[in-house]
Amino acid sequence: MSARRALKAVLVDLNGTLHIEDSAVPGAQEALRRLRSAPVTVRFVTNTTKESKRDLLERLTGLGFDIAEHEIFTSLTAARNLLEQQQVRPLLLVDDKALPDFTGIGTDNPNAVVVGLAPEHFHYEMMNRAFRLILEGAPLIAIHKARYFKKKDGLCLGPGPFVTGLEYATDTKATVVGKPEKTFFLEALRGTGCAPEEAVMIGDDCRDDVGGAQQAGMRGILVRTGKYLMDQSFQETVVPSGIPPCALGPALQPCCCVPAHLAHPCWGGDKAAENRVTTGLEHSTAPQLMAGSPES
Repeated sequence: MSARRALKAVLVDLNGTLHIEDSAVPGAQEALRRLRSAPVTVRFVTNTTKESKRDLLERLTGLGFDIAEHEIFTSLTAARNLLEQQQVRPLLLVDDKALPDFTGIGTDNPNAVVVGLAPEHFHYEMMNRAFRLILEGAPLIAIHKARYFKKKDGLCLGPGPFVTGLEYATDTKATVVGKPEKTFFLEALRGTGCAPEEAVMIGDDCRDDVGGAQQAGMRGILVRTGKYLMDQSFQETVVPSGIPPCALGPALQPCCCVPAHLAHPCWGGDKAAENRVTTGLEHSTAPQLMAGSPES
């Protein structure tokens, strides 16, 4: 077995890992402060389409997180990058609060369709307009295809079902730009000066955080917060690199000597899991959890 390369960068999911809506995961601020004391570059990645990067930053700093705007990479940013590359004019099915991230992108006489989480736009007239544009040759761009996301009062439909409906109706395939796409993780690492093999992704979604990162050549660490559920009715085929009691602690210890006491109580796990991760071994079985994908 070849030796693992030294860890140089950590990508951290947001909703479900550091916070849930307007509440921080208990202990997450302190865990992040301790992570920053390690010799690694930290970036924050999210599929959120409900708000602009600036609004997201204000929310996070208001919750006590020490985060800079340049450290956040969102699926909205990935979508904008693709629109600029393709030089198209999108019909934007996104929340109005996300529109600032598309400032300067022309939308008159649209010749592309972009779908994010936009409950106010998911009605017959707007969906039919998107349907007709796609039939005329407009590319369909999905910011992500989450089946659902978590709110305090329970799970809610994500944009995925609506994207899939347009795919079915038009017999076309959407280009997805957010997690779990390999390109999303590679773009997020751009500027860190490290290869995927030198990075780890920490998140609460086994398929989109852990599986997506692993497909990009990174390690994936699953936390027991947010969408993680010990539910036998949902099985995943993704095997995380670890399910530690604290992903911001012992999971990183073999590579950058982050102390194990980074743990906070909501990222609870078992001692055997900690031992497997801190000794560099992988879990042999996949976790049981709900296989949606976060607006996170």
